[in-house]
Amino acid sequence: MYIATRILAPLAAIAPVGAPLVADVLVLKDGKTIEGEVAPKDGAYEVKTKFGTLSVDKADVVKIVAGPDAMAAEAGTLRATARSMIDAAASVSDPALQSRKLGAAVEILEKALEIVTEARAIFKGDAHAHLDKTAAELMREIRETRDRIPAGSSSPAAPPPHAPKPPAPTPAGEPLGGDLLLPPTLPASLRVPPGERAPTAEEPEAPQPRRPLWAFLHEHKAALIGKTLKLRLDDNREPVVAIRDILREPYDRIAFLPSGGDEEVRVGAHHLTAGCALELARLALDEKDPAQLLAVAGFHARLGAPETALALYAKACEAGAPPAADELAAALKAFAEACASSPPAEYSATMARVEALRAKTGTDAPPDLAAAFDAAAAVFKDAERLKPAIRKLAEARLAAERKRYPDALAIAQQVAKQFPDTPIAREAEAFIDTLPHPDGRLICGFDSPAELRRWTQHPGYYGGAFQFIPTTDEREVREGKGAAKLVLGKDPRYSNGALSIELPDFDPLRARAISLWIFQPQISSSRLELAFIRGKQQRLPWPDSYGASELGDCLYRAVPMNVAGWRQLRFSLNEFQVRGRITWREVGALVLYEPSRKGIDIILDSLRLLETDKK
Repeated sequence: MYIATRILAPLAAIAPVGAPLVADVLVLKDGKTIEGEVAPKDGAYEVKTKFGTLSVDKADVVKIVAGPDAMAAEAGTLRATARSMIDAAASVSDPALQSRKLGAAVEILEKALEIVTEARAIFKGDAHAHLDKTAAELMREIRETRDRIPAGSSSPAAPPPHAPKPPAPTPAGEPLGGDLLLPPTLPASLRVPPGERAPTAEEPEAPQPRRPLWAFLHEHKAALIGKTLKLRLDDNREPVVAIRDILREPYDRIAFLPSGGDEEVRVGAHHLTAGCALELARLALDEKDPAQLLAVAGFHARLGAPETALALYAKACEAGAPPAADELAAALKAFAEACASSPPAEYSATMARVEALRAKTGTDAPPDLAAAFDAAAAVFKDAERLKPAIRKLAEARLAAERKRYPDALAIAQQVAKQFPDTPIAREAEAFIDTLPHPDGRLICGFDSPAELRRWTQHPGYYGGAFQFIPTTDEREVREGKGAAKLVLGKDPRYSNGALSIELPDFDPLRARAISLWIFQPQISSSRLELAFIRGKQQRLPWPDSYGASELGDCLYRAVPMNVAGWRQLRFSLNEFQVRGRITWREVGALVLYEPSRKGIDIILDSLRLLETDKK
């Protein structure tokens, strides 16, 4: 019997006090995870991490699971077992015995897929993207193994299912819907109820015809919003009813599972990832059907995969389909726009398809289609000039994969400098932003007026000098393309002003240190204070209405301005002191101000927050 070991402690059944659970992961209600050695203690869990020991209330924990590597290894073991059973079935001549062996292999593969699917739902981010590939491979192996089961044979009958429990009420604010996945079994609350009339012996049940999945997605106006595909369903239906309508479609088992994220999901509108939708469309595609090829090509073009769309259009033409001028023009336009923002490394195969499609359309192509062909050709010509830069950027990416971050940064900066105002330069700049920085995540680079507008300005009680403006003078910029000049006038009686910025992504479990570059032309007797406060406050937490003292309800670190020139302020969060009543869990904004009210004239650059890696 297969026993699932990945869920080690449900909330209602906790291990005895003092029994440690080694190298596990706590899954919290807000979707975050904490990895370490877990031991229950009274009403909390003590988690020994590489950064220290944390105490987490049991009420905040959804479940405890093994780490992603352990879950992947468990799935790998099941997968290897299933493969050995498939190999053994190949040497069996009895169709019934072969069917039983293959059916058992399918069940084991489904259990492996369930583990991988659960792991990916918990461990998000690019670091665990390999789980998506593993899930796709398992789906393919399940389908291929089912296809090997001899026709006319059947696996042992499954026991009758238990009556499904009524679905639990959805908590207020919890999203309905989520990512479209292919789990091995459906939740009981989402199983499709049987038909009202069972077929008689004289009237066997007719097989349900399969519809191509792309047709269903097209029918419901699938639209890409960011990296999420949105299905438009009737808004007047309850979500569970809409989900069951989808489940009644004759596809392989499909279920909507809660994503656990903060995305807004409206009643009757459900989300699935675009990549998963494209993969499902590919699995459902009959490549011998020109009409399907054309339709799926248009689907890929709309979802931001124009190169695949062009390849499918070429296959459709080879299969005898006439080019669909409007959809082909849209795909070509999308291809040109995608290349303009992020040119691919290989153009030759794609452009060969473009030229073949141009030949198919002939000289009497509609104007829009002809213009789209010309735009794609122009992109190709520009790509020839950018090939050296593309190779250089590939070298930078390889260096980053090998964790040679200084080399990756130097190469990418060279590309951006040698090919200014080009798509590859913009891609290099975007790549630079993804490289790990020793001081952590950039909160504000002060590089543009748009970044300065993220700060809320709080002038002094009686007005006075208050200046917060951008500067691009190379002598006043420490990092990036710009910095900001901050001037607060002198007012010994009342507040002389402050700046605040919201920190919506601040995570007290991951935050470790904060840094800020400042420049002061000469030594002064003033002070600069960095203060963490609660977020979204209309008024700063001054103890009085005049701001005649330091901020209240904050975690602060004051800095004497007794140094001239550039210097980096870099403080561990442990150095911040509490003033008033506030905890790190409540922090949602940062304030910069001068508590001595003697006036200040400084340059600000590169505010960063050092954090531990996401789990």
